[in-house]
This record gives sequence, C-alpha cells and structure tokens, in this order.
Amino acid sequence: MPLRIQRRLTKGWRMPPNTICVSRPSIWGNPFPISEYGLNLAVRLYKSMFYGWNPLPLAYLTDAEYRVAYQRQMEWKKRFGDKPIDLATIILRGHNLCCWCKLCEVHRDGKPFDTDCCDCEPCHADPLGRMVNA
Repeated sequence: MPLRIQRRLTKGWRMPPNTICVSRPSIWGNPFPISEYGLNLAVRLYKSMFYGWNPLPLAYLTDAEYRVAYQRQMEWKKRFGDKPIDLATIILRGHNLCCWCKLCEVHRDGKPFDTDCCDCEPCHADPLGRMVNA
C-alpha cells in the first residue's frame, strides 16, 4: 500500500522513490487554504471536488465563501475536466503522496492511506490516496 509522506526541510532529506508531491503549488495541491476554511473543511472541500459538490461541507459556508469555493471548483474543472478522479487514478495510483502536513511520531516515515490516526494532521493527500488506490 502506498504511503502519505511528510515533506521536510531537514538537511539531507530526499523524497523517497515512487513518490509524487501533491502539496501546493503542484497541480494536485488543495485550492482551499486552511487559513480561510479551517483544516477539516479544506480537506472535505478538496475531496468533494473529485465527485461533484458534497452538500455536507457546503452547509458550513457563508454565501461569500460558497461563491469563492464555486469559482475554485470551476478553475479545477478547466484544468482536469469533469472527471478529475479518472485522471488522478491514472497518474497517482500506486505512488506515495508527499505533502507538508504533519505526521505523528509513529508515522514519521510514512502513513498508509488505509490507516486512520488521530495524532496525524488531516491532509488532502489522505482522501486523494484512498480514492486513487481504492
């Protein structure tokens, strides 16, 4: 099973082989900043873009936030088309995904996507890894 890897600035650290960076500003980066949406909502909005809008995260948005989120989804569709999950599966399946979001000490060398850990910071790479490797 591929792993979620935490990207680091530590001297000598290298991204492991078979790993694709999905942090911002890569094409797989989450367009919903944590500073605007909060960590959990930003991750849920990101996941909802792959299958069309999910009403649950949208219920937490103000009208202004909804308009911004909708615009970000339209920009996403221009880039990936109507079925981004198909493209993501072709490109990302079987690869480790690397992002800056923190992992706990137990998973510091990588967390399998099928593992839930309340000590690891939520990250858009988790649902992305689950979706493409399902």
